Amino acid sequence: MEPNNCVSAWLALDDVTQANGCVYVVPGSNQTQLPQIPSQDTGRFGRQADISEYDVSSAIPLELPRGEFYLFHRLLLHRSDSNPGSGSRLALSMQFISPEVELGLEKRKLKVRDFGVQLVRGQDRLQLNPRAEAPLGGN
Repeated sequence: MEPNNCVSAWLALDDVTQANGCVYVVPGSNQTQLPQIPSQDTGRFGRQADISEYDVSSAIPLELPRGEFYLFHRLLLHRSDSNPGSGSRLALSMQFISPEVELGLEKRKLKVRDFGVQLVRGQDRLQLNPRAEAPLGGN
């Protein structure tokens, strides 16, 4: 992603707690761009930050009641564990970029089908990224 201008929004659709696998963030980690390595787990995006030389012991949990959200820069180190409970932990994750940001999707091996962008506001005169179809609802 160049330039690296991206704000993520994470909206809790269920109450999210440490008990059901909330997101943890490392405050201030967005000030350092860490190298990317292939994901070791089941990450949907194929790559992750290399934290082998970074102290992540200051990670804090972000617990949210249903309906609340937080915003963060994409470089902020963040992770969540799997949900060990029987209840759900649903959330909606959105990333907001401006039209001059090129995602470079042809270089990435994404595990997400039909990945693309949708225009939220204004005009995209640059057309650098593929468009995703708007969700229609239903099945």
